[in-house]
Amino acid sequence: MLGLLLPLTMSLLTSSTFMDVHERFQVVLPKGWEFAPQPGDTSGASFRVKRDGLVAQVSLRALELTDFFDLDTFVNRVSSYERQPKSFKLIGQKRSRLGALMSIKRQYTLPVKGHGSWEKLVEERYAVWGPYSFVFHAEAIAEGFSSFLNDIEAIAQSFKPVIDGSVIVGDASSIPFHGQWYMSVLKPSILSFGANYDFSMDDVSGRYWFNQNRIFVFMRGGKEEFTWRVVDDVLFLTGQSFDKEMRYLRKSTWEKQSTLAKKLMGSWKSEKHEVVFKGYADVIFDQRPGTYSLSGKTLSIVIGSFEETFAFRIKAGTLILDPVDKTSGVSKMVLRQNLVDHP
Repeated sequence: MLGLLLPLTMSLLTSSTFMDVHERFQVVLPKGWEFAPQPGDTSGASFRVKRDGLVAQVSLRALELTDFFDLDTFVNRVSSYERQPKSFKLIGQKRSRLGALMSIKRQYTLPVKGHGSWEKLVEERYAVWGPYSFVFHAEAIAEGFSSFLNDIEAIAQSFKPVIDGSVIVGDASSIPFHGQWYMSVLKPSILSFGANYDFSMDDVSGRYWFNQNRIFVFMRGGKEEFTWRVVDDVLFLTGQSFDKEMRYLRKSTWEKQSTLAKKLMGSWKSEKHEVVFKGYADVIFDQRPGTYSLSGKTLSIVIGSFEETFAFRIKAGTLILDPVDKTSGVSKMVLRQNLVDHP
């Protein structure tokens, strides 16, 4: 998985590394911290430590989302459903991190049940990743919270989401399809896979994750699964929502092809042939539809089982297509630009 995903086979990897039994997240526990299972709890895991007569607790909850929420929307939803007592005192709320994930952290105090004069300090971090939302919850007696602060921060920073039994241990900047991709030359549709596993396609945004040759996209409207491959600077995607394999170009390649495609666009004719170029990939050769691609000063045309690569140049309204393979039997073509518009 390109160094980003580490396959796992055990729930407890070492004496201090804990894997959620449902394989949704992993954390590293500092010395002295213990797993403290709660009967009937399947939403996550809880941990505790006792030190110098004081107890601190940390819990992690994972919820698979049925509807897409971004981080701010998720936090607002949580806040709207909360029923906090009047004694609830919000200390602060700000953006933070949960492991490598962007999170929103807030701290507040509540009275300790049965001890009206005691207060506990609570720290919560909210994050979303892929199809999951995560809630990190830490608490201890307010006066003793600072003595556990380093441990709590270490657990939070060790957090890693898990998908398909594999731990995400880095950002997505080194995966082959990371970055921006352009589908159309003349009016580009932009597809973006961010380093933080954020996804966008024109005005649609969401999150993504991947496993081998599959990309999973979670956005408003549901989830999509694609298979992918990258050849040179071209990303090919197939999926149930596509009626054919989709082709996207890296921005630098798109800019070069856009310039050339605009020069090629339209009809070119000789006494024997007519070639019509449409957009960045479609071509009609003597009324037979196919595709074309550009690479430097060569142009490849695919019409059914026919495939040929030409050296090409355009000058003064003339397009010259000269086969790269001189033994292919395909003749050099000199075509003049036809100024009659094609649909």
